[in-house]
Order: sequence, then structure tokens, then C-alpha cells
Amino acid sequence: MLWMENSAHAVLAAWTYRHGVLMMAGLAAVVAGAPMTTIAALAALSFGVLTYEFRTGWTPSGAYGWANLITACRFLLVGLLLWYGLRMPLLAVGLAIAVLLLDGIDGWQARRSGSSSAYGSCLDREVDAFFTLALCLVLYHSDRFGPWILIPGAMRYVFVVFIHVAAPPMKQERATRWSRASGALALGSLIACLLPLGVWGVWIGGIATAVVVASFSRSFWRLYQD
Repeated sequence: MLWMENSAHAVLAAWTYRHGVLMMAGLAAVVAGAPMTTIAALAALSFGVLTYEFRTGWTPSGAYGWANLITACRFLLVGLLLWYGLRMPLLAVGLAIAVLLLDGIDGWQARRSGSSSAYGSCLDREVDAFFTLALCLVLYHSDRFGPWILIPGAMRYVFVVFIHVAAPPMKQERATRWSRASGALALGSLIACLLPLGVWGVWIGGIATAVVVASFSRSFWRLYQD
């Protein structure tokens, strides 16, 4: 059983690094002028690879499970957010709120049904990261924010690539109450920025960026504490 867990961890670590590099490349392409749906297509391809690699271990029972289906639906909603974000701002807000609400439901369903797994946990975490990146891209292309608004969306991928390249003493990220709270605050703030709030939106986006930078700075520091 232990070797299976170690094997799953190794597969996840390798995939997470590749996914981080791919998302950073996609971000660069979109900033350079590629359609925003480009990064959605790259993410779909990457998540497809993850799903295939864990095809015998999506859940303890082997079935895909309702919790993972809900997470997959969240990803599809994020794709719609990228497609409609600039053309229909109010719809973008509704889609973002739906993604945020479903985030609590998939975890609850996994715990209730005993279907929690390494695959499900990784998928949930990476869809959250992609959601943050999508919000930042929509805000950036709205021309109401400078390039700094992309920082919250990029930090997750910078972090995982750093772990792979720098190989710090603590090679595995650890979620804390602070990181969860700061992540929720940042997401809520970025969603609020989709509304036409004028200069207040810029201030709120700045706060979200500062919170994410502070959270990841703490995470970088913790990599060298154990």
C-alpha cells in the first residue's frame, strides 16, 4: 500500500510540474495576443492527461465519482468564463459565483461518499488555481488593470515550478488555515473586480494581489523551515 501511495505522489509531482510550465506558457501566449480560450484548451489537455494517468484510481472504488464530476463541471464553467468574460460581464460574475459555490460542494460530496483520493484532491486544487488565472486574464483584458493583475493567477504555477527546479528541503506544499483564508479572500476580491466599480475595483484588485503575494511568500519561506 505504501509503494502505491509513493507512486501516486511521484506521478502527481511530475504532472504538477508539467502543468505549471504549460500554464505559464499559455499565459505568455495569451498576453502576447493569443485568444483567451487558448489557455483553456491547454488546461483541458493537461487535465485529460492527469485523468488518464489515474484511470485506475480516480476514487478508492475505482469509479470516477460525483465529487470529481462536480470539479470537472467547475472547470467547464471556468472555460465559459474565459469565453464570455469580456463580452458579457454580468454573466461572467454569475459564472464565477457558481464556480466558487461548487467548490464547497465537491469537497463535501467526496467526504460524504468516502470517495476522497489523491486524484480528486489534485484536480480540485488545480481547478481552483486555473479559476484564479482565468479571473486575472479577464480582468487584464478588460483594460482596467495593469499587468500586475496577472500576478495572483501566475503565483501558483511559479511556486510549483520553483519546487521542482530548486528542490528545497520541503518538497511538498502544505495547505494551512492562512492559505485557505487568503485564497478565499483573493477569489472573492477578483470576482468583485469583474463589476464596474471604477477606481474601487483597482484598489480591490490591488488588495487581492497583495494578499496572494503575502500568502505565497509565506509558503516559499515554509519550504525551508523543515
